[in-house]
Amino acid sequence: MHFISKKIIAVKLLRQTTLLLLLLISSAAIAGKPFRFVFLTDTHIDTSNPPSIEDAERAVADINQLDSVGFVLVGGDVSDKGDVPSLRKAKEIFDKLKVPYYPVGGNHDFRWKHGDGETNFNMVFGDNKFEFKYNGFRFVGFSTAPEEHKNEGHVLEHNIEWLKVTLKKSGHKKPVFIITHYPLQKGDVDNYKKAMEVLSKYNVQAILNGHYHRNLFLNCSGIPSVVMRSALRGDKQNGGYTLLEVADSLNVYEKRIGKPQQLWIQVPLTKK
Repeated sequence: MHFISKKIIAVKLLRQTTLLLLLLISSAAIAGKPFRFVFLTDTHIDTSNPPSIEDAERAVADINQLDSVGFVLVGGDVSDKGDVPSLRKAKEIFDKLKVPYYPVGGNHDFRWKHGDGETNFNMVFGDNKFEFKYNGFRFVGFSTAPEEHKNEGHVLEHNIEWLKVTLKKSGHKKPVFIITHYPLQKGDVDNYKKAMEVLSKYNVQAILNGHYHRNLFLNCSGIPSVVMRSALRGDKQNGGYTLLEVADSLNVYEKRIGKPQQLWIQVPLTKK
């Protein structure tokens, strides 16, 4: 009897240990491993403006020297005038990246005098929106360029419908990052409420933006919005981009070309 009771206790302990290991493995799978990616925006490439091309080429070369970067998000205003030669030059430069890149269009890319808004951008890059999964997160990007002769950005109706379908596939608990050129707020996007109504139903961790050419943190209807620097050098010697790390929080670093990265904000990540 004594021997049998010890055997029963041993079996119970083994089961408990196995269960604990399964729980730990499950927890690790949900959390995922920390990962890094780059946000490159507002390159404003213009074939008649050599410095814009140089800044983009230097940014790509610098990104290619980084370790453990999963992908690059391109946050709009890829070109300065939305013309096909400049968009093609941008693609030629971005194609030199060693990791995948995903672009959305900005107001400068959709300048109406060069076409009907989306046509040139889609002809060169295939689309002006994207979605993909990475390490347990979903990344969803769409263009917010103005309609004809308007200053504020606008989310086209077919992109709103696409957003609804795309996020519905993810489910309400899967963590999501949204990528747009304009921040989704009053004064920037005329129909931002329609987009935010969709986003509010899902586990959106942050909205990542360009447009303002500087680092800025916003609260867009309760969702953190991180606005990031332009690739252009401006009044500095070199341009730059943003390096982001997803861990217990979203760690956002400014990276000037040839300089060490500098942490400028940490955004807590939440679960539903």
